[in-house]
Amino acid sequence: MARYAIGDVHGCIDELKQLLGEVSFNPEQDYLYFTGDVINRGPHSLAVLRFIMDLGEHAVLVLGNHELHFIAHVLGFRKAKRRDTFFDVLNAPDCETILEWLLSRPLIYQSPEKDFLLFHAGLPHLWTIDTVIQYAHEAENILSRDCSPGRLFLFQKLYAKKAFISPYGDKLSKLCYVIRCLTSLRYCDYKGKLLMKEKGSPGTQPEPFKPWFYFYKPLSERQQHLFCGHWSTLGFFSYKNITFLDSGCVYGRGLTCVNIDDRSKIFYIKAHRTYLVPR
Repeated sequence: MARYAIGDVHGCIDELKQLLGEVSFNPEQDYLYFTGDVINRGPHSLAVLRFIMDLGEHAVLVLGNHELHFIAHVLGFRKAKRRDTFFDVLNAPDCETILEWLLSRPLIYQSPEKDFLLFHAGLPHLWTIDTVIQYAHEAENILSRDCSPGRLFLFQKLYAKKAFISPYGDKLSKLCYVIRCLTSLRYCDYKGKLLMKEKGSPGTQPEPFKPWFYFYKPLSERQQHLFCGHWSTLGFFSYKNITFLDSGCVYGRGLTCVNIDDRSKIFYIKAHRTYLVPR
């Protein structure tokens, strides 16, 4: 049995299959852990989703900002953007089934052995890992309930203009805050204020904002490795016990995965072409 963490696929099904061929992936024995953003911006969102869904318990997908954007669009909380490419999923006859499957995916995943954590973007440094997991599970329970009023309120809060989303607010605000951090965080300040628009590599952000991992002290908690993606301008990068896995396949760079049990085994496939030109 082997376990692999895989960075942002963004619909690049050909590169994903080639990468899995490089590691001799056995779908009956091995396990894949996707850091989110498996859809949108690239060419084959539906094919990637079907591939992951068909793996059943041998694949774990945590929600990224692009899965959340797709869900919000289907539910009527957000309009599609010019560069969106998830319309093959929207036009699928089983789109509703896929939507509910996505809504049942975790925001953060902790392995049963508690030796690693999987999430898409970042962790709020104001809370312990246990608190983050607790709030994330509460948000997941709301998202996964069909026709739940809580789901409506959650999305209204997430996508409302000038919404007050803060770690110091009420319970709904805290749940939205943990969703924002886990799916979109790159930069924040010491007090936990999020800088959402800056996507560049460290050094491009204004003061007093820093990369989230600058404030986060993972080594002060129990030893477990953290795997995430999201930050394509950062690329494949390791910091203390954090591994960033978004190596920008959709932008013409490549797709990366790491053997979770032997992190010296890093596998990389060059993108077949540039699917999206970075802004």
